[in-house]
Amino acid sequence: MTARIVSIASVVPYGENLTVVTTSENEVVIANRKEDGSFRWEPGEVAIFIAEGSIIPDEVLKDRGYWDEEKDRGLLDGGKRNRVKARKWGPDKIVASGLLFKTHALSEHTTVNVQIEDAVAFVSNPHAGTSEWHAVIMGQDVSDVLGITEQGS
Repeated sequence: MTARIVSIASVVPYGENLTVVTTSENEVVIANRKEDGSFRWEPGEVAIFIAEGSIIPDEVLKDRGYWDEEKDRGLLDGGKRNRVKARKWGPDKIVASGLLFKTHALSEHTTVNVQIEDAVAFVSNPHAGTSEWHAVIMGQDVSDVLGITEQGS
């Protein structure tokens, strides 16, 4: 599973403008803070964890803020700058094992009829030729919704 639904377990300040975010599956991600210094993530929030080795389509990188417009390329790793790679951060070498993407809360789309019993959020990829919202459950792999593949696939 390259992109699965998780919840945020903890968010801890790290340096002046970063946070260490731990998911319900014990994955660690280093996230920057918002311009005002507040955290991007909150404990209990539902997110998409994208694992190391995942290849993310350019359109999704652009949509999610991982794109350098000036250089016209992604901000990740690999020859095409679209591959998720684990990184070590800071003097204590904290290993970040992937990326986190936001989901949409169920309450944000009250006009959508949710038929999935344990749905926790919505996910969509407006660049995949459809703007359909997909109700998702905890642990679900949403790679196909976002067009994410594994390295070598």
